[in-house]
Amino acid sequence: MLFEKKKLWLNVLAALALSLALVAIVLYPGGHQSNLHSKGFSMIHNYWCNLLDPIAMNGENNPGRSFAIGAGLLGSLAIFISMWSLARLYLTKAIAQNTAVTGLGTSMIGATLLFTPWHNFFVGLLILGLTTYGVLLAKPIWKSAHSTNRWMLVLTCTLLLLTSMVYYTSVGLEYLPLLQKIALLSLVVSLYLLSKVPTQSTMVKPPV
Repeated sequence: MLFEKKKLWLNVLAALALSLALVAIVLYPGGHQSNLHSKGFSMIHNYWCNLLDPIAMNGENNPGRSFAIGAGLLGSLAIFISMWSLARLYLTKAIAQNTAVTGLGTSMIGATLLFTPWHNFFVGLLILGLTTYGVLLAKPIWKSAHSTNRWMLVLTCTLLLLTSMVYYTSVGLEYLPLLQKIALLSLVVSLYLLSKVPTQSTMVKPPV
């Protein structure tokens, strides 16, 4: 019953986040790093963070900003719940669970505050938190998950690492907007697969 309630809330949060994101995309006036005078939002050339800015890259006011912020908050909450559940599922020791959840909480704080003037700082916080979480979960998930889920996780980690490298080195920066979206989609699919098909060995007892 508890699992079904959690699943229902995740579906509701995901649907609301997606709906708000679509509204923000439709309302975005235009402009991106390759063409400041383009119309609308480009999935290839615009960053998600462009939707969070009060002024679009073409210089016009961005009426969809509040919708994008709402989508980011609800989406981050849905991802937090999913990843928190995985930590409870795969980690057997209380200290490992607590450390993973702390890292996860840190990353979610970073994700929800990307719209502030301290964007770069919160990007670093997001990466640091996810790295802490990933290091702790990597071994138990690799040992217990199905082979398809393992390789999906490898793909996700590779994409997230590549995204971070491009962000901080500016090498291939023109591909970063699209790469960010692919990495996020890969993360969502990985979380779905890992929570959808747990094996017997992952059904651990609660820590004492």
